Amino acid sequence: EMQRQLAAQIEEEQRLLRLRSSAEYGIWLAAIQDQVTRNWKRPPSARSGLECEVRVGLIPGMEVVSAEILRCNGDDATRRSIVAAVERASPLPRPSDPALFERSIVFVFKPED
Repeated sequence: EMQRQLAAQIEEEQRLLRLRSSAEYGIWLAAIQDQVTRNWKRPPSARSGLECEVRVGLIPGMEVVSAEILRCNGDDATRRSIVAAVERASPLPRPSDPALFERSIVFVFKPED
């Protein structure tokens, strides 16, 4: 019984890894980044070449429940403006396949200069 449970768990983890490396997952993250970028109010201190890794907490309706900057080459004002943009962008686009949904996603915010 324990071996069967372990095998099922491994199979599920492999399925999730395949989904996360799929083109569909990338398209979904790109749609989220695009929506966040459209909601971003660029502060005067935001420099070109900005690249920030953002973790977003979601509920199944795609409403944002949390947003945090994990890594960013921008200043505090820029970081706060990105978190605010994520919150304004809520609800975020739904994935084409409901199996892609995760309560916590990470995407790279990299606006065009």
